[in-house]
Amino acid sequence: MEPTGAQWDWLPPEVTDQIGQELSKRVLRSPFDYSNPTTIRYVCDLRWLCASFARGLRIYMYIFTHRTHPDYVEHLTEGLIRFALAVDTRIKKRCYKTEFAIFNYAYCAVYYGCAQKERPCLDQPFYDTLRAVLARLLREGAIPWRENVANHELRLLVYYYKYLDRVYVKRFALMPLLEMLQETYAANRPTEA
Repeated sequence: MEPTGAQWDWLPPEVTDQIGQELSKRVLRSPFDYSNPTTIRYVCDLRWLCASFARGLRIYMYIFTHRTHPDYVEHLTEGLIRFALAVDTRIKKRCYKTEFAIFNYAYCAVYYGCAQKERPCLDQPFYDTLRAVLARLLREGAIPWRENVANHELRLLVYYYKYLDRVYVKRFALMPLLEMLQETYAANRPTEA
């Protein structure tokens, strides 16, 4: 479900041209057999840098998927779940400016998706996708399952969808988002083999 093809397609043409020129200079022009060790080391470092850059940007590519993309709801939901629940051991201190910017973007994206006058309205897809994507990520192991998951992590996820919880859930008397997330999280506990 990763939008790897879409990531390259969405880059501006000048950026893709620059990446292509750099790769052709370093990789395609001279084969490894005739390259000096400095060039080989440069190419290996470039591959490592591109891989780590892609891993770091994957969550943001999910969150900032354009609204016209067919999998917009699923990508946004997966990005927000990964952002709220994933544990990155390398980052000890959280960047609150980044979290606040993501919160503003996510709240506005959910608000505009649910409050738009023309159809299709995205309130039901947001509600249905939230449970399905959380269960899938827990089953795949993309999000670590912890015995004592902090309630504030699930509450952070509910704050992203606050407008959905306040309007859509109350209008149709559905299960509140926090209860639904807690139930889904507890039901998808991994089995020890």
